[in-house]
Amino acid sequence: MLKVKLYRFIQDKCLHFSRMVMHIKRSVRLWIFHLDITLRLFIIGLFVLSSLSLLSQAKTPKELADQAFDAGNYEKSEEIWKQVAEEKAKENDIKGEIDALLNIVRSGMHISKYETSEQYAKLAAKKAKNNNLTIKYGEVMNTLSTIYEFKDQSDSVLFACQEVINTPGLSYRLYSESYSSISNIQRNRGDIEKQEMYLMKAIELDRMNNDSSSLPFNLVNLGEIKIINNRHNEALELYFEALSFTRPGKDRFKLASIYSYISSLFRNLQNYDKSEEYGEKALAICEELNLSFTKIRAFNELAATARKQKQFEKALKYYVQSDSIFSERGGRMSFQLNVKIAMGQCLVALQKFESVRSIIDEIREAVDANEGNKEKLDFAILEAEYTLNTDPSSALQKIVKAELFNAKLKNRYVRNKIYMLYAQYYKYQDDYQKSMFYADKADALKDSIYRSDQAYIVYNLEALYQKKEQESAITLLATQNELQTAQLKAQKIIIFSSVVGLLIFGALVFFIASLLKKVRTQKQTVEASLEEKEVLLKEIHHRVKNNLQVISSLLALQSKYITDEGALGALKQGQDRVFSMALIHQILYEGENLLGVVTTSYFEQLLDNLTYSYDVEDKVAIVLEIEEMKLDVDTMIPMGLIVNELVVNSFKHAFHENTRPPQIQISLYQENKNLVLEVKDNGESLSSTNEIEGKSFGFELIKAFAKKIHATIDLEVNEGLSVKLHITKFKVL
Repeated sequence: MLKVKLYRFIQDKCLHFSRMVMHIKRSVRLWIFHLDITLRLFIIGLFVLSSLSLLSQAKTPKELADQAFDAGNYEKSEEIWKQVAEEKAKENDIKGEIDALLNIVRSGMHISKYETSEQYAKLAAKKAKNNNLTIKYGEVMNTLSTIYEFKDQSDSVLFACQEVINTPGLSYRLYSESYSSISNIQRNRGDIEKQEMYLMKAIELDRMNNDSSSLPFNLVNLGEIKIINNRHNEALELYFEALSFTRPGKDRFKLASIYSYISSLFRNLQNYDKSEEYGEKALAICEELNLSFTKIRAFNELAATARKQKQFEKALKYYVQSDSIFSERGGRMSFQLNVKIAMGQCLVALQKFESVRSIIDEIREAVDANEGNKEKLDFAILEAEYTLNTDPSSALQKIVKAELFNAKLKNRYVRNKIYMLYAQYYKYQDDYQKSMFYADKADALKDSIYRSDQAYIVYNLEALYQKKEQESAITLLATQNELQTAQLKAQKIIIFSSVVGLLIFGALVFFIASLLKKVRTQKQTVEASLEEKEVLLKEIHHRVKNNLQVISSLLALQSKYITDEGALGALKQGQDRVFSMALIHQILYEGENLLGVVTTSYFEQLLDNLTYSYDVEDKVAIVLEIEEMKLDVDTMIPMGLIVNELVVNSFKHAFHENTRPPQIQISLYQENKNLVLEVKDNGESLSSTNEIEGKSFGFELIKAFAKKIHATIDLEVNEGLSVKLHITKFKVL
């Protein structure tokens, strides 16, 4: 008896050690498998992320062109848009091609490529017209009118603008821009009435659509007309209206232009301090926002104010700065001519006649080619002044020429200047009578322009301007006061509500604290009771496991005294069935969860025991495809017994004459709200399911266990036996 016990003890220890080694081997294999999968997924993830990163960084040609344009690289933007235009032409996408051509023009205009821009714009216009794309044609003609303006081709501007006006269905802004452009042409030609007429059409469209984009500029242009007609009050009112359309913090570049016009207004009223003040304001904004071309206007206003005060050196410095911007960035020739002529007039006053001669020779050809009468008039006066100082005897012809130009423009300020030139010329000719005659005419005209109430007008306008600013400030303060009052009321309400809320909150805190104390006490009681029950439940599982282990040991001991092979096999199967149930209870009392069993670990241990028990570890390959889940005991015990029966049946009967490497595959997974358990071998012992149905005690047990978990059984013989159960009664924890 002692030998039997010792033998049994040694056998149990060896069995335990063997299982432990098998478990370690399986864990290592599983760990290596998981590590391999993890590394592969990591590499795949890196590849996917890098691919997505590259895809996200890839930009379309349009995006690249816009990026280059925004960065100021207009040459690169132009080249990319040319490629886009070629692609759109190949795709026969006419609209896309026209848009690309217009963007080529846009880029080219920023680098003063006027001729090239004109060619591409004309090509776009031709394509739009030939394909009856009316709206696109209007847009292209609007672009062409801008190009012609920069090239000072007034007839071409008028033609392009008229085409836009005659094209139906365009946006109001295109019509407004066309009327504004025509107005500028009429100003250059000296037709003030037509200039005002077209400008009013543009302003009417802008006011109807509340357009804060172009309306301020059109209003200040109208203000210039009012100044020429000596209606300074109306001009200032227009400037106020222009200011009202500027958004605080957003339209500072518009403020710079409007301040320049206000500077011009005060200069015409001989209020040079105010004129210089607003010129400096405009220049400060231009410097802050780096507005190159608007800065030219500010420099010119400050220079003109300095000239009025006979500060010619100061004025010349401003004009030189304007001219340097034109030389660097390009721009409209008529604007640059105005600056060059003004520089020449300052040099005449400073008696630097060699420099004046150089300027006259430099710009004479450009002035003759220019269509603007104003530039021709200013140049004629410059030549007359230069000739009076260098060759007085031949100056009369130059003065007469200037007077003829002014007859078209009817500018009273320039007429006064011409009278002074006549007086100076006849003084050089010793004809004092005529000299006095023209000097008197100049004085009379000056008196009519600058009346005795001029000072009143100046201060009245300044007061009006300050009043407007004060009204705006008062309105702002009133709004702020209302806001502060509302905030104070809100604060009082908040304070009162806060006090009441604090009182309620305090009462709630006290109530909740007492509840928490009770809950904490009850929780401790429940936790103590739960802990006690868990200990008891673990002890129950432990004892059940031990009892089952005792039963298994008794069966093993009984098998020692039985020689009948059939009886020995029955005892062996009974021992395996007991182990499958004992294993569940062992897992439960060893784990933290006392209600559920993890499928993967259970089936691994069950199959390890069966392969060891039947000595087939190296003879039959076991393939487990178990979906990891935690199932309740009532589900796991029948499933464990079913798997036990099927696997043992395969060990005993499936592989005696098998020509294939023996393999048993066990699968468990969820499908359509059912749990599917499949045990499949590749044995050759059966040719039909009829050989086992109703003829096997093991199969009868399987049907009984299946009924307990509401499972249907599908049998199939195809290169081995496949048993599939669709389980409907189960509980996943």
